[in-house]
Amino acid sequence: DSNGAIAPNFLVLNNTESNSYYLRRCSEDGIKPHPARFPKLLPEFFIKLLTDRGDLVLDPFLGSGSTAVAAVTTGRHYVGYESEPRYVEMAERRIADARFGQRSVRQ
Repeated sequence: DSNGAIAPNFLVLNNTESNSYYLRRCSEDGIKPHPARFPKLLPEFFIKLLTDRGDLVLDPFLGSGSTAVAAVTTGRHYVGYESEPRYVEMAERRIADARFGQRSVRQ
């Protein structure tokens, strides 16, 4: 995606998602949000840097699904693992929303 350009070595990202769609969706659906979230732009940067469209991204700790969402929105495939069912539920919704449009998966 960078057309061979060297990626910057400094990332400027917000470290809070207090007004994010994810938190609003958790609140609306009565699901406790994941405690260790990070902005989608963080995994997106590395996904674009290290993979090509159509590649597979592995996330061994799926959590809230930020890495999977970044993979989907950049044209990659993903495999994610998460041991907590409550986080899997919200991550599945978040990934579906990224893939098909917000609020595509309802209870």
